[in-house]
Amino acid sequence: MREVGQRLKQIRLDKAISLQDIEEVTKVRVKYLTAIEEGNLDILPGQIYAMGFIRSYVRYLGLDEEEIMGFYKEYYKNLNQKANMADDDFIRRDSAKAGAAPNNAIPHMPIKTRQKSFGSRFLWLVLILIIAGSAVALYMIGTAENENKLPVPPPVADNPTDTPVVPDIPVTPAVPVTPDVNEEPVFDGIKVKVTVSGGNCWVGVKFDDNYTEETLKDGDTREYMAEETLSIRYGNAGVIQTEYNGEVVDPVGKNGEVKTIDYTK
Repeated sequence: MREVGQRLKQIRLDKAISLQDIEEVTKVRVKYLTAIEEGNLDILPGQIYAMGFIRSYVRYLGLDEEEIMGFYKEYYKNLNQKANMADDDFIRRDSAKAGAAPNNAIPHMPIKTRQKSFGSRFLWLVLILIIAGSAVALYMIGTAENENKLPVPPPVADNPTDTPVVPDIPVTPAVPVTPDVNEEPVFDGIKVKVTVSGGNCWVGVKFDDNYTEETLKDGDTREYMAEETLSIRYGNAGVIQTEYNGEVVDPVGKNGEVKTIDYTK
């Protein structure tokens, strides 16, 4: 996304706006604003925060917010598709190895479904973390090698028709903004605070086009956020307290109850 970032930087300079001016109003740190302009999105703290930072920056410059955000949504969509393709390829190779076991192999012993499911989920979580770490390392190495060369387009999906075309971004006069030193960064998506009390609870969280799961222990607190859609499945609803849109629900269900709740804006 370097081309889009450089265009945003040029618009900022044409308007005689400094990064410090934007930081003072949006509360987005200068190093993150610089990363957006340079196309180094891996520096930003996670996809949800990254989209919020970019939206605040574009909004400050007075540009067409939906048009600019469309480029970044397409970029993250392609990134997620590559990760999913890598997962599918690993499953096919693993299945092929399992099917080629020798005749004298030790017979498969039955394992409790609950234990097998947990082990599989843990294995995939570790695998995804390894793949993500490798992608970041390869990207940083490529950036260092090309530092003195002409800018090259970022990685895109295999299908070239999916590559977003960067148009000439129309410049509109920026609306004067009066800085408020007490103003906090604004996140206009969905945010749910979850607190565990009285036992442990497994949770499965689907946010926008992504999914994660974990087991929360007694006393743990988490904040789950999404741009458009957020759905949380609680494995033990009786020990869960939530805070959403200023409303506290304690508990969200009965002890031992499995409950799924969809959260919207």
